[in-house]
Amino acid sequence: MKKNNWASCLLLLVIGCLLVAAGCGKPGFLRKMEDKSLGVVLQTTKGSQEGLNLELVDYLSRRTKLQVVGSPLLGEINNSPETYTRLKNDLGLDYLLEVVLSDIRFEEEKSLSASEGISASITNQCSLIMAYRVIDLAAQKVVFLGQSRGTAKEQSSSINANSSGISINFGQADQEELIQEAVVNALWRTKLL
Repeated sequence: MKKNNWASCLLLLVIGCLLVAAGCGKPGFLRKMEDKSLGVVLQTTKGSQEGLNLELVDYLSRRTKLQVVGSPLLGEINNSPETYTRLKNDLGLDYLLEVVLSDIRFEEEKSLSASEGISASITNQCSLIMAYRVIDLAAQKVVFLGQSRGTAKEQSSSINANSSGISINFGQADQEELIQEAVVNALWRTKLL
């Protein structure tokens, strides 16, 4: 009986150490900047650009110690020294994060299985590429850049029939929500956070 307790305690200790070590990676570029301000501009060909920008601003505000503002406050951005000076002087911003979403694709995956009954489902998936760059507005130069792929899945419809009965769930995937989830997924794959 004592061997089981020792083995259980050792296993819990190893699992605890792994969990702690997994959360102790190097902080990303944006997490290193405390008490700074960041403007976020997002460009995309699909989805609501304003809605995605607001979602990204909210997400970064919750995950970093930065003061983050989005495109409605920033006005027109044209990548010129005058624009960078305006953002620095008029809004007090330290950095500008420019995000470009491209190669946004939606796919529908259908599956059918018949093990202990019949089950069919439709899963919608969104994939995209997120390119980004961080500009130091005081120095007026790019200080960090990269690109990442993001994906998101959502089961929209399913039919299950077995000895217990029949279950039917019809829905439609929200493409805007899938894009938002794919952007967050892409963001986590970068070295920004």
